[in-house]
Amino acid sequence: MRIAMPSLIFILALPASQALAQTPLPPRNEVRVNVSIGMTQPIAPNDKNSLADLQTKARKTIYENAANECKLLLATIASECTLESLNVNSNVRNQFYRGQNSSMFLTTNSTANFKIRTKN
Repeated sequence: MRIAMPSLIFILALPASQALAQTPLPPRNEVRVNVSIGMTQPIAPNDKNSLADLQTKARKTIYENAANECKLLLATIASECTLESLNVNSNVRNQFYRGQNSSMFLTTNSTANFKIRTKN
């Protein structure tokens, strides 16, 4: 049984090594860049349209920032840039002050993931 164990390990490891040999490796100068952006804006009191308008403007700002980030990467460290994913999250929060009325704020956070090829 002692002789059979090394043979069994070799037989089990062989398919895994063949599968790895078929998987192409990414280019050496290809990296991922993750960028997080957050913003907080006050919501006008008693304005029903204010929240929807602020959410739309905040998302537009996030999308513009993501597009500009690729330009910034290309101007500095990248020869190619692709936006792979963009997550945007908005939420409303009340902020209370002592003895005063509460204020509402829209907080918008995002994470953008870029694939770049670095300059040589």
